[in-house]
Amino acid sequence: MPHDSKRTEAMLRLGVLLEAWAQADSGGLAGALTEDVVFASPFTEPLDPDGLTRGKINVLQRLLLERERFETVEILDVLTGEDSLTVFLRAGETTLSCLIEIDDKARFRRLIASLSEMPQA
Repeated sequence: MPHDSKRTEAMLRLGVLLEAWAQADSGGLAGALTEDVVFASPFTEPLDPDGLTRGKINVLQRLLLERERFETVEILDVLTGEDSLTVFLRAGETTLSCLIEIDDKARFRRLIASLSEMPQA
């Protein structure tokens, strides 16, 4: 798939996820995740000793906790790879980068967020 098409597809996928986020639509958020999704964030406590949270139900609970802190999230930039995205987001005054791996059905199987600064052009 050409780079521009992959970027467009990524932006559409993220748009759907952020719309579910904005509406606190737990069903929409859950529909974007694989059953074995893995999640990490600097804002919520992990469930596993290795710093990760695993499984759709657990990750959904963590995402909903984060939504209480950040009702609105804005996409600043997206870098696309073959099966992954690096997304730069602004949540309130906080800038984050999030590595997102996707499956063949365009569901998120890994979401690893960290505090970040935007890369310089």
